Amino acid sequence: MSGLTDSGTLVRLAYQGLTNLGVDADEVLRQSGFDPEKLYQSNLRTPFSAQPRFWRAAVELSGADPRKDAVTRDIQPESQNCGWSGV
Repeated sequence: MSGLTDSGTLVRLAYQGLTNLGVDADEVLRQSGFDPEKLYQSNLRTPFSAQPRFWRAAVELSGADPRKDAVTRDIQPESQNCGWSGV
C-alpha cells in the first residue's frame, strides 16, 4: 500500500476549512509531510499513507476534530472543480 495516492482535492478543501477556522494550515501540511508550496499544483497527488498524519495534525493544531461540521460548513467543493456541485 505504500505507493497509493489520493487526489489533492481533499487536502485543498480541508486546508481551506482549517484556514477559515484560524488554524495554521501550513503547519498541518508540514507535520503531515506535505509541502505547502505544492498545494495548488495541477493534478496534485498526495500519499494515501499521509492521511492519518494530516488528520492528527489538524486535530492537534485546531483543538477540535476538523472532520466534523466546523470545517465542512466552510468548504465549497464547486470552487475546486471536483464535480460535487450541490453538495
